[in-house]
Amino acid sequence: MIQKFKNLGKIIRTVSHLKPIQVAYQLKYRLIKPKPLRAYALNNSVHYKPLSFLELGKVDDMVKIEDNTYIFQFLNLSNTFIGEIDWNFGVHGKLWNYNLQYMDWLKQKSLGVQQRKELANSIYKNLWKGSLILEPYPVSLRIMNGIRFLSAYEDNNLAPYIKAEANFLTKRLEYHLLANHLLENAFAVYMAGSFFKEDQWIKLGEKLLRNELNEQILKDGAHFELSPMYHQIIFFRVLELLTYVSPDSILYSFVKEKAIKMLSWLKTITFINGSIPHFNDSTDGIALTSWQLFKIAEKLGLKEEFNHNLNESGFRKFQNDNFELVIDVHGISPRYQPGHAHADTFTFCLNHNNQPIIVDHGISTYNISERRNYERSTPAHNTVSINGANSSEVWSGFRVGRKLNCKIITDKNNQLVATHNGYGKKGIEVQRELRFLPNELTFIDTVLSKKHKLEESQIILHFHPTVDLFLDSASSFIINGSLQLKFNSVVNVEEISYFFNSGFNNSINAKALRVTLKTNELITTFKSLP
Repeated sequence: MIQKFKNLGKIIRTVSHLKPIQVAYQLKYRLIKPKPLRAYALNNSVHYKPLSFLELGKVDDMVKIEDNTYIFQFLNLSNTFIGEIDWNFGVHGKLWNYNLQYMDWLKQKSLGVQQRKELANSIYKNLWKGSLILEPYPVSLRIMNGIRFLSAYEDNNLAPYIKAEANFLTKRLEYHLLANHLLENAFAVYMAGSFFKEDQWIKLGEKLLRNELNEQILKDGAHFELSPMYHQIIFFRVLELLTYVSPDSILYSFVKEKAIKMLSWLKTITFINGSIPHFNDSTDGIALTSWQLFKIAEKLGLKEEFNHNLNESGFRKFQNDNFELVIDVHGISPRYQPGHAHADTFTFCLNHNNQPIIVDHGISTYNISERRNYERSTPAHNTVSINGANSSEVWSGFRVGRKLNCKIITDKNNQLVATHNGYGKKGIEVQRELRFLPNELTFIDTVLSKKHKLEESQIILHFHPTVDLFLDSASSFIINGSLQLKFNSVVNVEEISYFFNSGFNNSINAKALRVTLKTNELITTFKSLP
């Protein structure tokens, strides 16, 4: 009974942050189910105008076809279909099935044009009769991939299917989720309106784009879900939009302004070696890389702002000749849709001499599981956790109940001090101070509580798999022969292993240090060696 009340409280804390429109559409969409695609077909003749798109370069192979055998690979997992393709295949999880449905393989030039058309016709036949259910998010991506394909290779058989999907999407926009889902809907509706010359879709798409980009792109240019990976995904959509919108239009000027902000943010948070910190739901191999996006932006004539800061997104970047460090001093965002957020406040990523040292180990799965829950947890990040608990109440894969508040006290070029109340229910406040010098950086972590048992405070520092870690003394380590890591003496330090995620379903064994505090203060120093 007590557990039921605890679960009820967690649910209440979760739904209390939802917007009324989300609640209304959750109820509506649970009651009214999508019809087969044929119900959304438009009787008028299908005319379309090919759009201009920038070349993406080589696209990784997603499918191989041999005789009557189809081998699909997504998220580092493959499956073979013999004869007929099961478009509902779910053994590898929902995200793998979504990738199967997205039709990204239409961009795979190692496949013949006719082979790609046959695959598209196969999935649309299933959607047409209703054996594959229409869902707005994969519909949005199919529309955009389909239009990109039809702009290069005319096909009057596929066009009516894509137009029917666009008609469906205008009636099933993801107001129940909002955030990046609704923004992808907006890109798809506007692209479909431009391609099929449907003025009502253009107006709807432009209205959605203006509203959502204004809300979702923060003043510093970050996408408000604060995942560098999702920022890359949305930034590509913004760049793609600029390739086919008329440069003379008001919308073009609006989108270009957002693109410059997004470019500036991404250039700031991307390390010199081209990698991104894996904050929140981020990993490699999903979005175009920062360097790929920078090249596209350059072709479009976009230039980043100089001396760009990360203030609104709650990150800070410290950089000199020896170190590059990015730290998270923010809470959960957005509060009404925190599905991609982690309990990672005060975590950081550190490069030394352009080599990754301390990393966020990223994500390996979206399947609701213990693995997913751990990857979102506080102990999975480079920040203090109390008794193994989470600083924000992440649960059930994509939900967050109780959310901490973070306060920045000092914000200078060489010093940062912030506190959060993530353990406030236990009467605890956590403070992290960073002192950044040319050859040395120091973290001072303080657990502010008179009642708290100090031995319950821990921090796990996660090292990149390439790091060479050598024990120098009880509280001192040499990293890659060029960096000293030292703790104040009143701690217990234990070397453990963890899985670094270089992509979905692709984990590499790596080293970590589990540090247990014996007092209310932990001092951690990284010093560059001569």
